[in-house]
Amino acid sequence: MMKYSVSRFFSVLFFSILCVCSFLISLSLHEDHDYQTWKGEIWADRAGYYVYLPGALLHRFDVSSFPEKIDEKTGYGFILDQDKNRIRTKYTCGVAVMLIPFFIPTHFMAKLMNWEEAGGFGPVYHKMIGLAAILYLIFGLWLLKLFLAAYFRPLIQYLSIFFIYAGTNLLYYTVDDPLMSHVYSFFLFSLFLFSLQQFLSRRFSSAYFLLLSLSLSLSVLIRPTNILLMGLFFFWDVATLQEFGRRIRLFLKPKFLIPFLVILCITLLPQLLYWKYLSGTYFAYSYGDEGFRNWANPRFAEVWFSTLNGLFLYSPLYLVIVAGIVLMIIRRRSNGIMLLCLFLAVSYLCAAWQTWYFGCSFGQRSFVEYSAILIVPFGVILDEMVSSKRRWVMIVTSVFILFFTYYTIRMTFGYEKCFFGSTWDGGQFLRQLEKSGLYKGRNNYYPFRNDFENQALCYGDLLTTSVSRSGMYSVQLDSTHEFAAKHTTYVWDFHPAPPTRIKAGLSFYKTDPQSLGAMLVCAVDLNGQSLFWESSRIEDEIIPPETWGRTEKVFVLPSGLQGDAQISIYVWNPDRQCMYLDDFIVRFQ
Repeated sequence: MMKYSVSRFFSVLFFSILCVCSFLISLSLHEDHDYQTWKGEIWADRAGYYVYLPGALLHRFDVSSFPEKIDEKTGYGFILDQDKNRIRTKYTCGVAVMLIPFFIPTHFMAKLMNWEEAGGFGPVYHKMIGLAAILYLIFGLWLLKLFLAAYFRPLIQYLSIFFIYAGTNLLYYTVDDPLMSHVYSFFLFSLFLFSLQQFLSRRFSSAYFLLLSLSLSLSVLIRPTNILLMGLFFFWDVATLQEFGRRIRLFLKPKFLIPFLVILCITLLPQLLYWKYLSGTYFAYSYGDEGFRNWANPRFAEVWFSTLNGLFLYSPLYLVIVAGIVLMIIRRRSNGIMLLCLFLAVSYLCAAWQTWYFGCSFGQRSFVEYSAILIVPFGVILDEMVSSKRRWVMIVTSVFILFFTYYTIRMTFGYEKCFFGSTWDGGQFLRQLEKSGLYKGRNNYYPFRNDFENQALCYGDLLTTSVSRSGMYSVQLDSTHEFAAKHTTYVWDFHPAPPTRIKAGLSFYKTDPQSLGAMLVCAVDLNGQSLFWESSRIEDEIIPPETWGRTEKVFVLPSGLQGDAQISIYVWNPDRQCMYLDDFIVRFQ
């Protein structure tokens, strides 16, 4: 009895500390954020997830009752179609459903205390989102603790939970980006695992089957690709084909299949009704031209190692997880091969998606929810480390795990929503490491690279997939687009002294044999006044049409520039000819 009391006290203390730390971190990261800026919680994609709540519960889908231009003020994550009186969002409503238990009491408190509501977009709702994300995180971790109890001793359980919490991008998507879908999916994945383990150990308990059905259905409502989670029902702790067959037959029994289908249909019904309201059909693809365009050419290397949100580069603890999967396979432990297949399947889905880096992300954010499952191979590594009789194994493994965790924590605090570099941009990644306190360079003359794959660098540019030199995209210039590929920086961004020369290069592709009149321009401005302007024609020698050419230009900057002087490099196409640009590189010397 005493041992149980001590264990329970430690568990409460452990999760209470994680909860308090998460609140403090969240407050420190959001205390200076403007509510209607890209740093606010309800912005862009996040606003698209959230709009269902005020739309349904406060405004009854009446566009005219929304605050004026609130779609613009929240980064166009959704569109208020005034002509057709429709709220348009491409995102599913799962996150909004998960937030209902928090949104309703928050709204009543706002009414009671006369807090600013702003139609459901006021400051109190931003704070509500931060609270909800942390509570879902803590409950998810607690459920994982109960799940891991069937596989590991208490020490390994707590260590695994702490390092998954602190050493992966799970922490970032709880405290820094709490309205993205991932922490809510993480909670549901944890609930599914716990329910599945209880269902199997309690002789197929109907109550736990209903719980796992609900958690799976809600996770699919949040992200349809979460349907991968269903595979665990058939493969988890399955060692033989005969047992796999028994799982299938078990699922197909009417006492399980019918309740599962009923729960799934009821859970998905709100989304089907929204699609009917929006498009006139119950089943719709809301992502337009976006899709899995890389099925035949998946970007595995980029997903895992790119400076643009590569999984291992931002959360290297996943290297330990992969090592744990390999160790499970070598030791012939159950679930090893299944976990490898799951890791590769998630990687393939990410690598096949058109925007494989998933926009402004901290690492590969699609892996966040799967850390609830991948905690098992990480626990295997910890168990091997603690049990090893070779001291050097424990020391080396501990050093790697502690360093990877420290690295990710520093990156979490130093990251600002987006990576402003290209696919393999080592210079900008070093700048990010410097911001995070992980690297100190001798100077700040990092080159700028733009392969036009990262849309965060391409605002105002006309991206196209019709022709490209590298990757999927290039920038098109035509009769309606006169300027492109602009890079802007300030003199004070450089230390110990500003550059004296700029070397700029890019690849160009023309469709017409006529000589190009487009120019590469370097300009320096201060408070709206031009201090320096110089241009050079891109095409020095006429190249054949429909072939890629390369040009490099050197600009000598004037001396004595003030720190707030703005340096810009861009392409100007005064004749408005049709051409394409790719692989733009600016080096400061």
